[in-house]
Amino acid sequence: MRKNYNFKINQKPLTGDQIDRHKDFDALLKQMEQGSPVSKKPVLKVRRLVYWTSAAAAAIALFLVFRGFYSTPKVINEKQFFAQQPFVNEPVDEAIPSFSHYSVNPNQGGIFEYESGSRLIVPSAAFMNDRGNLVEGEVNLYYREYTDFVDFFISGMPMTYDSAGINYLLESSGMVEIFAEKDGKMVRLAEGKSIKVEMAGQIFILTGSQTPDYNVYRLDTAARQWVYQDIDMMQFVEEALEYNDPLYQYKKVLKDELDEITIRENDALIAIENNNPVPEPPLKPVEKDKNRITFELDFLQDKLPEGNEFLYGGTIWQLSPNNPDIDQRAFQVVWEDATVNKLNGNDFELELIAEGNRLKLIVNPVLTGKDYELALEQYAQELLVYQNQVEAREKELQKDKVALHKRFEEQRQLARQKYRDQLADSGVEQEENEGIVARKVINNFQADNLGIWICARPIIPEQVKVKARFVDQNGNDLEPCVAFIADKNRNVLKKFLAQSGANVSFDSNSENILWMILPDGRIALFKPEQFKAIDKNKKRHTFVMEIMEKDKLREFEIREVLRF
Repeated sequence: MRKNYNFKINQKPLTGDQIDRHKDFDALLKQMEQGSPVSKKPVLKVRRLVYWTSAAAAAIALFLVFRGFYSTPKVINEKQFFAQQPFVNEPVDEAIPSFSHYSVNPNQGGIFEYESGSRLIVPSAAFMNDRGNLVEGEVNLYYREYTDFVDFFISGMPMTYDSAGINYLLESSGMVEIFAEKDGKMVRLAEGKSIKVEMAGQIFILTGSQTPDYNVYRLDTAARQWVYQDIDMMQFVEEALEYNDPLYQYKKVLKDELDEITIRENDALIAIENNNPVPEPPLKPVEKDKNRITFELDFLQDKLPEGNEFLYGGTIWQLSPNNPDIDQRAFQVVWEDATVNKLNGNDFELELIAEGNRLKLIVNPVLTGKDYELALEQYAQELLVYQNQVEAREKELQKDKVALHKRFEEQRQLARQKYRDQLADSGVEQEENEGIVARKVINNFQADNLGIWICARPIIPEQVKVKARFVDQNGNDLEPCVAFIADKNRNVLKKFLAQSGANVSFDSNSENILWMILPDGRIALFKPEQFKAIDKNKKRHTFVMEIMEKDKLREFEIREVLRF
């Protein structure tokens, strides 16, 4: 016998109106009480059928009611959520540190020290404006640094690094932010110029370990990523000696030897740089400014300095904006001779000579019309060659620097072992700290762009992972918000979206602290002792967050709350 079943596969969900129509319990009950005609069969069976049908209908109606009034909280896609947020997202405005300010004479450069012991070494002729011209007159240089997890949190900087599709945490030994202005306008580093950064920082390592391999990255805010730049020529900072220390004589010998190794390493680094000079960038064509004085000095061709092939065909000369005010009577003089010397960037010194008269002007080579268009095409080709040369140089330097750093680090290890052997031979017992210890370091690198730089290494730490639910002290579920986890044994900061069902991962062998900024600006905290109470064998955990009642969250108040 053929059965005419009507199966409905992947039926569309009920609409809100359809659900509402089934919420009328009175009508449903009345309908069920009226029933439908039944045959004369034993009452027991009929009642049983009626009772079962009524219960089923009531259950369905109750399900629909709950379906209408209660729904599963919507899970926010974490990746999409953070993609829509600012890449550098400072969470607490009141805690943002101010910049330190230095005045720089661009013709001289200088060495500028920060309160932490960090130093910036700025070369001469280091800055140019957005037109590619070297800046004249005082430049305002601004600097600030971030060295621990509280700094990283306040800064709002991303602390992850993507490589080959793998997302790493960045364990950092310090981060800096540098920018410069002239007359309120941003300036940048000139081609081929860089600022030497000696940044004081801190790392956590096992006792007796040598300096680990850290890299240098620059933040590309447009591409929303850290970009690898170089290796970090990191050096340990030896503890200051105290004359009344019983081991003073031994420590003094070790310190002197380590200082001497550092001097030799720095000299070797300078030699590597000098043996592989920076390629000369092509001169960018400049179009004639109709508002400035120009000179068509054909007789200058044999007066130009050697290596003038960088000048484009059809070049004429224009008075530079950097030139001092000029006496207009100078143009009435018949000049008999001239010399030209290259200054910085696009500036040249033109000295006009006549009997009893000499006049020095600062001029720029400029172009007009078709000559300018042809020069732009030539410049694009030469720029590509230059960029390839710079890249090849950086690869060669990196290989040499890695080998050099390894060689001098071995010398440091030998000096420390010699120190320990001397103590042992003298019968001196030295207490050694075991496990992970904090060591002060100096990070060394060249910043060839202004902006944000970090010294770090990518890591994937071993972690316990649990599905989380977040509630306050009273058991109330917290709204989804951005949360952070710090690890006492690593200078890292993990950021994630705290919501019901979120994966929370942490190193169970270390002390951890978790916190979040609630929508009303308060901090909710999950303390280290609470982490220790988590059952690692269970896959779920309810994080009971303690909400801190703070009117303002300035840096010192945040540090007070986020203490291990």
